[in-house]
Amino acid sequence: MKRLLSVPLWLALATLGAGLCVEAARAGEPLTLQAQLVWATDERPTAPKHPPVDPDLEAKLKNCAFRWTNYFEISRLQVTLADGETNSLQMSKRCRLGLKNLGNDHVEVKLFGQEKLVSTHRQRVAADRLLVLAGNADNQTAWLVVIKKIQPQAPGAKADPQPLPNAGSPPPATATQ
Repeated sequence: MKRLLSVPLWLALATLGAGLCVEAARAGEPLTLQAQLVWATDERPTAPKHPPVDPDLEAKLKNCAFRWTNYFEISRLQVTLADGETNSLQMSKRCRLGLKNLGNDHVEVKLFGQEKLVSTHRQRVAADRLLVLAGNADNQTAWLVVIKKIQPQAPGAKADPQPLPNAGSPPPATATQ
């Protein structure tokens, strides 16, 4: 009888130990993020300087209760951060992100508009979820920064164009969330 009780205890301890090892290993893993600067508007420019966002992202944004009908990609950048590393992404002339890998898929994002800190967010990022930061712009439009976790590209793989052609600045943004 004693032996029957010791086997499940041993198994439980082994499982717990393996789980802790996996969590500790994940804490030190690099984090690869993609950030997109998006212009949201109800207008449909006749000759847009920027391409529309991909249909999957557009559907997700519309399901998040954003009210605009059109979404255009201003720029798209990616960065890989080691555990504890901080880096900056210049999304446009007026928009910059400060990113820090806090470990365990958590990130700190500092959003700067016209070189002023607009907001700071600390959140877990996942491949199936978007972190969306937003602000008002002129003419009933808005700008969005969409951040998602992506898989790092294999060595020698062709990277996404960074930034996109004509990736000038979005419409002027105000320092609101």
